[in-house]
Amino acid sequence: FKLKLDEFASSQNSHFKDGFSVSKCEMNIETEFDGIPIKGKIDRVDINGDDIWLIDYKSGKADKKSLQLAFYELLYQAKFDKTAKGYFYSFDDNQFTNSKADIDKLIEVLDELKEINNTQISFTQNTKYCDICPYKSLCLRGLR
Repeated sequence: FKLKLDEFASSQNSHFKDGFSVSKCEMNIETEFDGIPIKGKIDRVDINGDDIWLIDYKSGKADKKSLQLAFYELLYQAKFDKTAKGYFYSFDDNQFTNSKADIDKLIEVLDELKEINNTQISFTQNTKYCDICPYKSLCLRGLR
């Protein structure tokens, strides 16, 4: 643990020497995007002039396909009307990494979810399996 902590301190000191400073920690943000209320908690916000980093700590490897950083970027931009870049900070390798997914990909996924949400789903009921069905309380069949 001590070795990891020393590596973290060295990495962060280098980051701060580049001109960054910690602006906020555990920053809760609630806002609205495209008519949808969104909220999140960003682990740390670092600022260097106009350069804003939204940092999410990871104890293991960061998933570079994750939409989490894009969500934080969208959340921050919607709330403060400022562009920021999201980074994972992995304690596993003591590095900042960003995601391959961007806001455009996130918006594409959100649009798909909105389309699915507005789609009528028809359910057919097969009463042969009601006794073992884990959803019987949803259709109220179990109360009959």
